[in-house]
Amino acid sequence: MSLSLVKQGAEALLTVTDNGIGISQSDLPRLFDRFYRADESRSRQSGSGLGLSIARQLVHLHGGKIWILNNPNGGITVNITIPLVVQSI
Repeated sequence: MSLSLVKQGAEALLTVTDNGIGISQSDLPRLFDRFYRADESRSRQSGSGLGLSIARQLVHLHGGKIWILNNPNGGITVNITIPLVVQSI
């Protein structure tokens, strides 16, 4: 797993990459849905399927974006951008 944080213009880009098995292309659009679990074989493990939904809400509340991509050689990359400039409400 690797983690990076860089400044890109007026945004911070946080990238988390792993080298696991990746995620099915058909599951990618639903990963941020509440209670969604991509891998049914993990359904006996703890967790409610809320983590990515909560992460998306927090990122959006800060004016940012979050997205997940499969890596060509396996694993995924989670990207998060957050504006560095404070916006008035």
